[in-house]
Amino acid sequence: MKMIFLDADGTLFHHSGYVPESAKIAIEKAKRNGHFICLCTGRQKCELYGDLLDIDFDGIVTGSGACVYTSEKNLKEVYFDDSQISYLLSFMKEHEIPCLFETSEKVYGNKQARNSLKLLYDIHCSSLPEEKRKLHGVYNLFHHVEFMDYDNLIQQKINKITFLESMLNYKDIENIFKEEFDVVRATFAPFGKESGEISHKEITKGNGMQTLMDFYQIQQKDVISIGDSYNDFSMFEKSNFSIAMGNAPEDVKSKCDYVTSSILKNGIYNAFKYLEII
Repeated sequence: MKMIFLDADGTLFHHSGYVPESAKIAIEKAKRNGHFICLCTGRQKCELYGDLLDIDFDGIVTGSGACVYTSEKNLKEVYFDDSQISYLLSFMKEHEIPCLFETSEKVYGNKQARNSLKLLYDIHCSSLPEEKRKLHGVYNLFHHVEFMDYDNLIQQKINKITFLESMLNYKDIENIFKEEFDVVRATFAPFGKESGEISHKEITKGNGMQTLMDFYQIQQKDVISIGDSYNDFSMFEKSNFSIAMGNAPEDVKSKCDYVTSSILKNGIYNAFKYLEII
């Protein structure tokens, strides 16, 4: 029996809004063969929609480890304390950085994020047919993020901040915050290469995985992870065997034991076949 952790965006879930049929088939077969299948994503619970809700996961790690769930229980929730969020909000306000402020139940944005998301919507969604447009990740963000001022944001239980491209590049922001917080590049491709995520040091995908491993009494020797981006590194480290998607950057692939095909070329299905779990 194995416990397999799957990243969402770029691994299981394409940003245009669907899980490939081959991945659905692979998951169903693996579960029938007695294996645990868990989602391990930077998305919040409120950002899971469409095909992601149709899969019967044995556990779900959201917010890059901030919250951990089974179908029946909420096992964990971690968020910034008052001093941390005050510091982060002050910095983002001073530098006018477009940001999404994430909680388990809602994603909020500042006025700069409103402008950035509108631009991304125009680029990625405006020309799509209505049916495809409503599935796209940018569409869902633009229509479901609640925009508010900083005085109201500081009252929310925020567990992760996603910053979009601005006058400060990713390395600038990483260097400022890396000693106190966990800072990784963002995993949602439309946000751009200079976007990133900031979370509490305790919030990592690996720590979220450990919560589910403890709950189901699974040892690390039986844990496998599949991902495609930088916030998956802690997921790989927690696993006995790690797999990178074919569409992952080369420095992500170099961290893994095996590289499967891309998300659009049956990556999950081919990985499960390689692992001999289906």
